[in-house]
Amino acid sequence: MPSAGNQLAVFPDAKGISDTLMQAYAKELNSRRRPSSCRAASPAIRTGSDLHTDRGGGFAGHPNIGTAIALAKEQAGGSLVFDEDVGTVRIAARIDGDRGFAELTLERAAEIRPADIALARLAAMLSLPNDRIGPLPAFSAGVGLPFFIVTLKDAEAVATAALDLGIWETYCRAGAGRATFYIVAGDFAPRGHLKARMFAPADGVPEDPATGSAAAAFAASLAAALPDPDGDFAWTVEQGSEIGRPSRISVSAQETRRQVVSVHVGGNAVIVGEGQFN
Repeated sequence: MPSAGNQLAVFPDAKGISDTLMQAYAKELNSRRRPSSCRAASPAIRTGSDLHTDRGGGFAGHPNIGTAIALAKEQAGGSLVFDEDVGTVRIAARIDGDRGFAELTLERAAEIRPADIALARLAAMLSLPNDRIGPLPAFSAGVGLPFFIVTLKDAEAVATAALDLGIWETYCRAGAGRATFYIVAGDFAPRGHLKARMFAPADGVPEDPATGSAAAAFAASLAAALPDPDGDFAWTVEQGSEIGRPSRISVSAQETRRQVVSVHVGGNAVIVGEGQFN
């Protein structure tokens, strides 16, 4: 729906538009994220936000989804292939008027690392009692952008969590770098429903309404831990209601011979306006 989830602007023909000018356009649009852009003459696409523009080699879900739906409007749906920093991203999109749904496929597994942080310190950082942390140990994972992923006991814990910036800054200075927190709870079994929030204060994002790249990393992590050697395992993620921009992300990971070979992220978008920059 309009005014829900993440906003973005799509520039269908980005020839001659520098990254600096794109950032200027973002300011004109009152957006903390750089607009998505693509070149009509090639499959190359620049999708973006401060999150992965600064870090390099990043991946964000909603610019891909929104761009695919905007382009699909011109050709009544279909398949697109985007060439990005993380590799080839394939997207299937369908459109109904100004509304559409798109699902992207990223052919790579998540990079997963254990996290070295005491439970009590982690709980304090999220302003929660110790017994609200878990059931899985905290870990770092990413399919382009790294996220510090913390599972919580239930959806209420996710809703009431608040990042303590003082503890977070101390943790980052101690060697965690620009820690981006993704907290999640729910049914972790395949076809489960999850509730999530994402905090990235180092990137000027107090809280994100929808984080497809984090959902993809978490789904790939869950799939990698399953005993099934083969399968396509899916989850639904709700995010953003705490900041008045609710979103729903469909995410899945395909596993072959105990190896995650691809991750899929899907979502809806609605075109709320069109215009021209001179």
